[in-house]
Amino acid sequence: MKRRLFSIAHLLLIALTAGLLLAGANAAAQSKATVYIPFAFTANHQTMPAGHYLLELLSDRFLCFSDSRTGKHQAVIMVQPESGDYIETRGRLRFLSRGDRHYLTEIRFAGSSMHSLPVVRREQARELATNQQTASSVEIAMK
Repeated sequence: MKRRLFSIAHLLLIALTAGLLLAGANAAAQSKATVYIPFAFTANHQTMPAGHYLLELLSDRFLCFSDSRTGKHQAVIMVQPESGDYIETRGRLRFLSRGDRHYLTEIRFAGSSMHSLPVVRREQARELATNQQTASSVEIAMK
């Protein structure tokens, strides 16, 4: 009887340890960040002004932009998760820029190998593909 109780307690301890290790790994992945974007930009057909933003990944499908100074929600955009290289230090935003127009094309949070791509409609995808040949890429680091 004592041996059986010891085995159950031992299994519970192993399960608890594994759970804590997995929780620690997930806690290291960033899901919130602040960023200053010095230009107006478009994401999911939503135009947002230049400014200081708090970005919060609400789920693997939704990203919220809030004014980091007032806390007011500016937009929630749909994103599509993709796997890629692991980012250790700082997350970043990538924009496609052509003239004075900037399109958000990628969001990477630190501590994860997942990154998010804003969901775009077919007509916007065609415009981005056309612009990519004459456009430049701009990256902004998140804090």
